[in-house]
Parts: sequence; structure tokens; C-alpha cells
Amino acid sequence: MKVTLTVLTGPRAGEDRVFEGPATVEVGRSPDCALVLPADQAGVSRRHALIEIDPPTARVRDLGSTNGTWINQTHLGGRGIGPTDFVALAHDDRVGIGETVLLMTLEAPEGVARPVRCGCGVIRDSPRARPGGYLCGECDATVRDTPADEAVRAAATGDDGVFEGYRLVRTLGAGGMGKVYLAVETQTGEQVALKVLAPQVAVDEKSRKDFLREMGIAGALAHPNLVARRGQGSAGQAFWFAMEYCPGGNLVDLMERRGGPLAPDEAVDLIVQALDGLAFMHAGGFVHRDLKPQNILLTQDDGGVPKLADFGLAKSFEQAGLTGLTVTGSVRGTPHFTPREQVTNYKYVKPVSDVWSMGATLYYLLSGDVPRGATAEGNPMLRALTVEALPLRARAPRVPARLADVVDLALATDPAARFQNAEALQRALRAVR
Repeated sequence: MKVTLTVLTGPRAGEDRVFEGPATVEVGRSPDCALVLPADQAGVSRRHALIEIDPPTARVRDLGSTNGTWINQTHLGGRGIGPTDFVALAHDDRVGIGETVLLMTLEAPEGVARPVRCGCGVIRDSPRARPGGYLCGECDATVRDTPADEAVRAAATGDDGVFEGYRLVRTLGAGGMGKVYLAVETQTGEQVALKVLAPQVAVDEKSRKDFLREMGIAGALAHPNLVARRGQGSAGQAFWFAMEYCPGGNLVDLMERRGGPLAPDEAVDLIVQALDGLAFMHAGGFVHRDLKPQNILLTQDDGGVPKLADFGLAKSFEQAGLTGLTVTGSVRGTPHFTPREQVTNYKYVKPVSDVWSMGATLYYLLSGDVPRGATAEGNPMLRALTVEALPLRARAPRVPARLADVVDLALATDPAARFQNAEALQRALRAVR
């Protein structure tokens, strides 16, 4: 599977960019953009648009440019509108940025969905795709459920075989990687958290096996500060994972119970413990990629032991070519807790990127806000690209200065200026307790 980005018109006409894996392409006049357009080209802003590529799919958003971005005959953004949401791209779509027009060509093997547009302009699966995609009402009166909905409905009607021995009890919520249910293991009666993921595109047998194999490797990691994996499998087009149930919820839930930011001693103690699990992951060659308060779970309502959740999912998505999976948020991390290099070059991500995300998590626990601010007019993706982290004591002046210095260093924009791994950040935090 691959996506080709061809420059049809403009100063860089004739250039091709071929992507066979996930990539983020920022387009604009700024010299650090992935696709730099000439500074004198009319109608182009410094940071104009962002194209996300997950072969065989792609999508684009305008980053608040002055003149907006075109998809065929549709205009996105522009003066006074601000950054837009992502819009899916289909095969043969043209993206216009000033004088530059980019052609998107999406290729996939037979049997794998390739997004195309119906006569109404609505994106749908290619006719080559196996059943399960969405069509607009004028093209197909029957809109099918997602594979996850089908699997959950089958389990709810008594088919225990759908999740191979787990019975659903109730919905716990939707996280960054999918829907989570409280379930019971039918043989032991033990409560587990069961996460269900559904792909937007058809999944061939090789991709299925690759994904489950990679997840099996990540699931084999055993550490007191990592959520334990109980089982995994697939049901139709859906994937499921049974995990240790943590009744204390996550760190955001704990802050709500406390009525606001945590005391420095409690916040640092929780993060130092969580860093044990992250250091174990880094030593094993894994990078989490989606660290945030919601992905640190607790064994008890009053805190208990913090455990990292959702580790390995993002890496396995990429390696198995399943980054088109439907998620709440993005598989590339949550922008408020994502370092800049992870936005501009997802393949770059290394342990030092997890350090920024863990620093942002501690910043949130201590201040109740995110490092770059969560203003109503500020698109979080754009802020990740353009806004520096505000020093912690500017938002939480009662935080001890030595602790604030450690957090601020963990949030340095330049990866080389940060603590390079979880162990280094942990040592620094222990020294200022």
C-alpha cells in the first residue's frame, strides 16, 4: 500500500513524494515544513496545511492560513476562520495551496479498501473492498454497522465465543485507542477491561496476524507499573484485548476526586512510580507514543499503584499497516501531550519523545492545565507546531522551584535539551522530592 503526492502546478511542479507508511507532511513557507514552498509564492502562509498519510488513506487540515486550502472545488479555512478539522482525501483528489496543486494517488492491493468519492462527493470504500464500509444515503440506503458494533452486539446477545470466553458487563468509556468495556472472564469470574478496536478499511489475513503478533510481543511485557494483558484476539473485522481492570480509573479521575490539581508530593510520587514502567519499556526497545493522564490507570480510588495503559498499540498499528483504525482522537498521540517532533515526523519518535509527554502529564497534575495552553481559539495541533510550553510556575506559582525546573527541562522543544529517557527524568524527580 502506498500514497503518492505529486506536485502538478506551482514552483515545485513535477516533484513526487511516495509514502509507504505513516507520515505527517506540513506544507508552508516555514523552512522546517516537510514540503517548503517559496517565500514569495502568493497565497501561502508560513504553516499553511497539514497532510496526514496512512496508506492507503490520507487526510488534510488547514492550519489557519490566510487564504485557505482547496480540496477539488471545496474551500477549507481562510481569513477569519482559523484552523479546520481534518478532511479525508480520496484517490485522485487535488489539494490547492496558493499556486501549488497536489495530486493524491492512493494505491492498495486487490481486496483492500481504497477511498474514492461517490457522485455526491462523499468518500466511500472502493468497490474492490470487502463489505463493511460506509456509503452515503443517495448511493446506498443501507449503512452498515462498524465491525466493532457488530462484534459487541453479537457478544451482548449471548455469543460468548465472540470474545473467546469473556462476557461484557457494561461500557467503561472511550479512550484514545477505542471503546473499553467491563467484562468477566467466564471460567474464573475475574473482572477485566476489554478494549475493542475496529478498522475503517478491510483487514487482510497478513495484516491481522502481523498486528496480533506485535501486540502479543508488547503484551508479554510484565511489570508492576504496566497494565497486564490477559488475552487478545479478533472477531470478524474487529480486534479485542482483555486487560487488567483498574477500578481507580485514571489520573484525570483522581484529580476530579481531589477537586483540582494534586499536591506536589502526591503528583511526583505517582509519576516516579509510572516512570518505573516506562523505563522498563524503553529498556525493552518500546516507545509508548501516547502518554497522557488518561493512559495512567490506578488500582484504587485513593490512588494505589499507577499503571501505564495502551502501550504498544501505536507501534503495532504502524508496523501492521493498520493505522486507518477508527479511534477517539489520534493514534499518533493527543496533541496537548505530544512533543513537536511527533507531530512533524511520526517515524522519529524515540524514548525522548515519551519524556516530553510524561513531563506534560506531570505539568497537568500540578497546574490543571496543559503546557501549551488549551485556549478556545487555539487548535491543539497548530499549538503543538507553533507554541512553546509556558514555564510551570507561571501557571502554578506554588510548585517548588526545583521541581518546576525539572518539569520545564522535560518539556524543552529541542529533544537534545531534554532528559533522554524515562530513567533520567525519574532520577531528576527523585532528587527534588
